[in-house]
Amino acid sequence: RTIQTLKRYIDGANVQTRQLRDFWLFPSRSGKPVTRQRLFQIVREAGKAIGIELSPHHLRHTFATHLLENDADLRSVQMLLGHADLTTTQIYTHVVKTKVQKTLEEKHPLEQEENT
Repeated sequence: RTIQTLKRYIDGANVQTRQLRDFWLFPSRSGKPVTRQRLFQIVREAGKAIGIELSPHHLRHTFATHLLENDADLRSVQMLLGHADLTTTQIYTHVVKTKVQKTLEEKHPLEQEENT
């Protein structure tokens, strides 16, 4: 779905932007790339519109956590996040382990027998 959505987005991109030597996936009004400050602002405003505090870091963290929770291998997540060192990516495994541990404690039949 993501590839199809990006293709539609690119196909519908401003013709003037396409004619620039460097094509930016997310151009500013001037045709130059969107700055990191503007991207932060866009994401923050989108979060506000739905009533949550949001930042590019939140999205990045959620992306990595979602991948690991759905059995993506750590090296792939490292590559997708652009981490030079695997230990940086391993920080996200703590979040996943904590969630798995909590789920086991709450849902495991033996745990439930002890609490009844």
